[in-house]
Amino acid sequence: MELSTYLKQVLEERERSIGYMARKTGLAPSTIHRILHGDKDISLKTAQAIAKFCGVDVAYIYGLVDDEVKRKMGLEGRLVLLMDTYPWFKETMEKLLGVFEKEALSLDDLKGAMRYALMALERIEKAGKEI
Repeated sequence: MELSTYLKQVLEERERSIGYMARKTGLAPSTIHRILHGDKDISLKTAQAIAKFCGVDVAYIYGLVDDEVKRKMGLEGRLVLLMDTYPWFKETMEKLLGVFEKEALSLDDLKGAMRYALMALERIEKAGKEI
């Protein structure tokens, strides 16, 4: 299912308008209109707002967009997706943040650690192993 189809379905089932969704999400009505008409180029912030409105994890919304959009969301988007999808990953990142706060290490060190974690997950997924 595509994001536009899913969003149309949610609005129809709830008998809600674009204007209502815009007020509840803080998104511009024109943004919602574009998505409903097939625009797949959404930001992480937009995906999070849509997920909250629909009552689903951002990982679900993320799964409805294509790979190009996911690449545009960058590292932050991938981390949010992973933390929503894998609770153990979120717990690990929170512990890692705690260590970095206590040790007063740099943000670059933290980014490096997160990139390493992402690479490890990608290798696992490419190998087709269960996480």
